[in-house]
Amino acid sequence: PSSTDKFTFKFINNNVDTELPFRTSLQQFNQNPFQKGCQTAATAAEGCATNKFSATGNTSSGVPQTAEQAGAGRDDRRTIGGFRWDHAFDAETALQTQVVIDDRNINQPTGTTSAVGDYLSYNIISGVTHRSTVAGLPTLSYFGAFWNYLPVDGKTFNMAPGGGARRGLLQSEQTGSTMNVGARARQEVKLTDDFSVVAGATVERTSLDGSQIGYVYKPDGTIKKTNFVSADRDLTNVAPELGVVYTPTREWQWRARVGTGYGTPQFSNLFVTPEGLPGNNTELKSQTNVGFDVGADWTPAPGVVLSVTGFYEFFRNELVSQSPGPGLPNFSFNAPASEHRGIEASANIALGHGFRLTASYTFDDQIYTDYAERLSGATAAVSRDGNKIPGVAPNEVSTRLSYDVPVGAFKGVGAYAEYQWYDSFFMENANLLKAPGYELVNLNVHYNKDLSGGPIKSLMAYFEVQNVFNETYIASANNITDRVGAGADDLAAISGSIYAGAPRTYYGGMKLKF
Repeated sequence: PSSTDKFTFKFINNNVDTELPFRTSLQQFNQNPFQKGCQTAATAAEGCATNKFSATGNTSSGVPQTAEQAGAGRDDRRTIGGFRWDHAFDAETALQTQVVIDDRNINQPTGTTSAVGDYLSYNIISGVTHRSTVAGLPTLSYFGAFWNYLPVDGKTFNMAPGGGARRGLLQSEQTGSTMNVGARARQEVKLTDDFSVVAGATVERTSLDGSQIGYVYKPDGTIKKTNFVSADRDLTNVAPELGVVYTPTREWQWRARVGTGYGTPQFSNLFVTPEGLPGNNTELKSQTNVGFDVGADWTPAPGVVLSVTGFYEFFRNELVSQSPGPGLPNFSFNAPASEHRGIEASANIALGHGFRLTASYTFDDQIYTDYAERLSGATAAVSRDGNKIPGVAPNEVSTRLSYDVPVGAFKGVGAYAEYQWYDSFFMENANLLKAPGYELVNLNVHYNKDLSGGPIKSLMAYFEVQNVFNETYIASANNITDRVGAGADDLAAISGSIYAGAPRTYYGGMKLKF
């Protein structure tokens, strides 16, 4: 509305109404990745995943059904509305305030239970940026605060046999809230023309307050007992960081940083036991980490940037999730100590005449350094020290060759070809079973156009082909729980882990900016 004020509004509404397969075992994925011929359990083809369904939750005597037979799927709506206010006090000082309201309405009969609820959250962030000179040194300062609140009022139902995502009796209900409040500060000082120091810190207070009631039923459907679990957790985390940037020449920039981080448990994590059932997991702790990274950017010629960064992070109480079994929700636990170390390298090369090549490589080695796992039926805990953390691909490569018409009547027309490679990774803590790696090739053509003289400021239209060569691959794999005495072949038969990636798929669309 003025030269000193700018308002940005955003509204998003997304509806998901889709059928879903059950997560499969590695063996089932190899036999039948897209779960074809799985109309019913009685006539199921080889490799079809089934779960046992019971209206009372007594799955040991439940009725086997495939996902298609049970009516598994998701019917979710997410609506986000927000605005951002940018205000310039003067040429050196600016304020930015953002308010977002996020409503998630879920109905998810994805296994032997269905999660149902409406989650309306609020998020407010505000901060001031100020440029100044202190003792003759240019500085850039930031100070901000944030608050977000998520009330929880969700129910989980047992899924009854009979199809159509039929609900059985109430398994559990959760009520409560998650609230975070905190502040961030950051100071950048340019000590010389080629040397800068950056320091910052975040402090956050998290409150997890609520309860769960779990229901256990007799075979006739009457309540046998109820289990009540409450949580009233207040977690305070502080994360300082310090970095330096050295730019001795136009061609070279060197970077070094030491930083800390944290992660808090989600409200729902507090109420799932290692068996995947409603219950007490309220002793989960915040994970914390201290990380070191060193890197360099080299610009040997205009339009050419090569970067490499090495990192080493030490985690305490890392939050790890794994599947207790087919059709059950994931269970979360703290690993007392772990390490993440690796390398990130990238290249961005303008080849001229509208052509550009980008490439990136990541080596990510994550290991437990202090974690003993107690398996069901075991007489003692088993050390996992030195084992790889499951679910992490140690090597990833991505490259893209693009072309955009730079001038003339066809300016804005472009295309790219993209190649991605993901390495194999372990699926469980004993490191006996690996999910296979895969390669993908994607193609895209697009058109960008800036417009004037009307309410629409720009248009972007695109058409793309994902997975051009129709690769069969694992898009998502939950970590699975080891079994006493189980080998790789035994673990490969445990379902509840894998979703296959989409086959060759065609997308088209357009984006308008007002």
